[in-house]
Amino acid sequence: MEFYINDKKKAECFSVIFQNTKDFSDHTVMYFDENGLFMQGMNNSHVCLYELRIPSEWFHKYNYTSSMEKLLLGINNETVYKIINTKQEEHSIYFKYTDDADHMEINFKKNTEDKKDSKDSKTLVLDKYYQIKLIDLEENLLEIPETEYNVDIMIPTKSFADIIQELTIFHTDLKIICTDEKIDLIANGNNASMKANIDIDDLNGYAIEEDYEYKQNYSLEFMKLMTQFSKLSNEIFIGFSDSTPMKVEYKFQEGVISLYLAPKIEDDDLDE
Repeated sequence: MEFYINDKKKAECFSVIFQNTKDFSDHTVMYFDENGLFMQGMNNSHVCLYELRIPSEWFHKYNYTSSMEKLLLGINNETVYKIINTKQEEHSIYFKYTDDADHMEINFKKNTEDKKDSKDSKTLVLDKYYQIKLIDLEENLLEIPETEYNVDIMIPTKSFADIIQELTIFHTDLKIICTDEKIDLIANGNNASMKANIDIDDLNGYAIEEDYEYKQNYSLEFMKLMTQFSKLSNEIFIGFSDSTPMKVEYKFQEGVISLYLAPKIEDDDLDE
């Protein structure tokens, strides 16, 4: 089994994913089959979960040659993060695994389109070769059903990330209130508070059930974690419902990463 990413933008997306999934858990199982790559991870307190799906056609080359219907490869997220951080902008990304091997190969090679330009650069672009030891991990996937949310929001990614970053200055928890007319994000600290009102006319998309008000509390620590994937897409989808965790979704070409966060227990200190 091997895949190859030649496109610079896609290589950057792939790097962003692995640079941030390490903050969810120490280890991850990568699932490969003829259709592409799937990953799922959850933080240790089981509050926040992510799912990554990248179809085979997203890659420049994807060659599934394993005799098994599905490959399950356990990796250490911190190790992959360290490897990804050595990738230079001009590098293409190669992953390779041979059946029954105890390791996976990750290689960074000079993009053929950049070889002429690299001669004029003051920094050498070197081909780099890595082997990462695989870990025996149990398959423990959670089935996440398709959900129709009571509130659907499409918002520019940078705007949402900036708001969350500012709110974390004032409190560790966030109150979200959604109505037909507006969205309020509230962080009430001991010494100061912040309330950000989002005009629904400024959103890329907004839908809410008629005469419905959504009010819930969430951890700003995990909300901030969910915004760390902001380089993947210029806009994100956010879904809220009373009976399910909130959902944040980034789409990058044919790929998608979905993040789910359970609400916090109502706290009187977070009242308006």
